Amino acid sequence: MKTVPKWPVLAFLLAGCGGPDKYAENAATPDLQTISEVPGDWSQLRPMIGQTPDESGLLRERSPISVDLNALLGPDAGRFRTAMAGASPLLSDGTALVTISPSRQAYLAIVPADHALHVGLRDQSGWRTYRTPGADSNLPPQVRTLLSR
Repeated sequence: MKTVPKWPVLAFLLAGCGGPDKYAENAATPDLQTISEVPGDWSQLRPMIGQTPDESGLLRERSPISVDLNALLGPDAGRFRTAMAGASPLLSDGTALVTISPSRQAYLAIVPADHALHVGLRDQSGWRTYRTPGADSNLPPQVRTLLSR
């Protein structure tokens, strides 16, 4: 069996990548502070217990969880925030902090010790869940009950 050398093929494929027109005029690379965000300080969540997300600002852009929540939900972040308007007060349920939307169509469970989020958003096809790696622990009973309906 005869093999084709990889270098000539690679050179051929990359030939179109060079040239003087590969960069936009006056292009500038943003500094590192502009293109990266630091996750929030989740120790700020404990004082929010007993307050609704609307009262505490839990789901606003300056919240301790906003960077992580936006990264987890991507384009669904806005829809989630809309569904969570008027959500229940943040409650401590074991190691998790939980809040549920008034329509019971969305929920948020936060495990501050593990820096983990578990988010659910219901649509016509059922529940869509989002989890950070540390959120694989047991779901709080409130969330399990909600998902079983």
